[in-house]
Amino acid sequence: MPYIPDKRCKVCKHINGGDAKLLRRIYNSKKFVKGGESLKKIQEDYYQKFDGDPVKQFSYISLVNHCKYHQTASNEQIVEARAERMEANLPKYQNVQDLILEQGEEKILSGEMKLNASNVLQAAKQKQDYETKQQDRKDAFMKMLWGYASGELAIKDRRMLEHTDTVSDGGTEGA
Repeated sequence: MPYIPDKRCKVCKHINGGDAKLLRRIYNSKKFVKGGESLKKIQEDYYQKFDGDPVKQFSYISLVNHCKYHQTASNEQIVEARAERMEANLPKYQNVQDLILEQGEEKILSGEMKLNASNVLQAAKQKQDYETKQQDRKDAFMKMLWGYASGELAIKDRRMLEHTDTVSDGGTEGA
């Protein structure tokens, strides 16, 4: 994460004065990391640490402004953090349908749950609908890719642009 020090910022003065721990604490705060330490807690710790010395103390607003202007997260780091969070949550949600089916199968085999014809038909219909939707999505995606790969959609887009240019000239098309 980029750190751009400023001579007038009290927080930057602490960091430039050799307090690298403050820099790390801010990077690991809730501002940048989910579940991190709050900026208010950091400010209170430093306020108590330098009790009676107003030159070394800084306010919560100063700390927030420091994070906003001098110690910010780059777009790449934000995207990476989001991707890591999504990957961490992915296994939880990926095979929910399979898990439910396995649990249902175990209950049926143990005799806890009984099936009737309507349950079986409903499950078969849902599975067929799901597979059909997946295939339709795949076909639509392939059709879109084929259109752009062949250049057909690019030509169509160009014609539409040329047509809108001629119509918007004054409304006297072909006169």
